[in-house]
Amino acid sequence: MKPLTPAETRLLALLLGTLGIAGSLVLLSIGKRLHAGMDRELLELRNAKIEAEAWRDERPLWEERAAWLAANQPKFPTDGNPSSALIQKVQDSASAHGLALLEQSIAEPANTPHYREVAVRVKVQATLEQLTRWLVELQQPKQFQAVTAFAIRSDKEPPKVVCEVQIARWYAP
Repeated sequence: MKPLTPAETRLLALLLGTLGIAGSLVLLSIGKRLHAGMDRELLELRNAKIEAEAWRDERPLWEERAAWLAANQPKFPTDGNPSSALIQKVQDSASAHGLALLEQSIAEPANTPHYREVAVRVKVQATLEQLTRWLVELQQPKQFQAVTAFAIRSDKEPPKVVCEVQIARWYAP
C-alpha cells in the first residue's frame, strides 16, 4: 500500500473529524432525550412521594371518617323498597318547602364494594331560595343522601326556576 499524499491525509482527517463531530452530536441528542426522560421520571417520583406523604399525614382523619361511616351509615333494608321510600321522602320534603313536583322517576340502583346506591330523579319548580333550602335539607350528612346530577333553568314565570335533580342515598353494602 502506498503512503497517503498530504491532500489525502487532510481529507482523511477532515472526514474523521466530521464523523467525530456528527457522532458526538448524535450522542449528545440521545443524552439530552435520556436526561429529559429522567427529569420527568424524577418529577413524577417526587410528586408521588408528596402525594404519599399527604395520604400518610391524613391517615388519622380517614380512619376517623371510616369509623364514623361504619357507625352511622344505614344498612340496606331487607324489607320494603328503598327506592320507593326515598321518592316518598323527596316528595314530602319538596311539598314541605313549597316546591311543585313536575316529574319523578326512580333511577337504576348501583352496587359497589363500598356502598349500595338508590337514586331518584325529580323535576321541580320553585323560587331559587325555596330550591336552595330544600337541597340543603336533603343533603345533611347523617341522611347519606346527595345530589348526583343537577340542571337548572329559568322558568317562564320569573323568579321561579325549573330544576332537574338526581338524589341518591347510599347504604352500607
